[in-house]
Amino acid sequence: MINTILPTPKKTELFDGASVIAPAIWTENAPFMECLTVFTDAAKRIFALDIAIAPGGILVEYDASLPENAYRLDSREGLVLYASAKEGLLYALSTALHAVKVKNGVLSCEKALIEDWPEKPYRTLMVDLVREWIPAHRVYRYIDVCFMQKLNHLHLHLVDDQRFTLPSKAFPKLPGKRHYSFEDIAAFCDYAKLRGVILIPEFEAPG
Repeated sequence: MINTILPTPKKTELFDGASVIAPAIWTENAPFMECLTVFTDAAKRIFALDIAIAPGGILVEYDASLPENAYRLDSREGLVLYASAKEGLLYALSTALHAVKVKNGVLSCEKALIEDWPEKPYRTLMVDLVREWIPAHRVYRYIDVCFMQKLNHLHLHLVDDQRFTLPSKAFPKLPGKRHYSFEDIAAFCDYAKLRGVILIPEFEAPG
């Protein structure tokens, strides 16, 4: 599983055997705590496994020696993730989701030491929400794709001649029957921010 991680980490050292990890994740670093819910939410959907936010499983450690966008994963004894900022930690959590296996409610990971950081500062995916209507629940999945692939921007093509997908208080008749609500837009932004993804709106003019 380690060799199938994408994007390929910059440094990977493999060892014999695998570490067994209890279904839990924990950190003593308060600013990192909210990021743990990103991991537990993804694990629930990917593995159908409830992972507790509690000591005894995956450990998340603060390491000031790492750049903000870098991380280190050490699975030689258990599974420990090191980062100095939320950006690096989110990349570490993404890699951990790629690296672990689940069997009978137990996590395991090949013994390895990984160090990684992004090669380019701007990494993006563009999604056309106009020519084919994409329901709100699928927009969240595109944000998940960005998180899992360590993309830090998501371009949302919102307006073109086929459809106006944004709500409007000034021109309430402008959107068609299928458009996102103000609540949808706010929820997309909150969901993306927690996963380290910046949403970039795209408009055609005229459109």
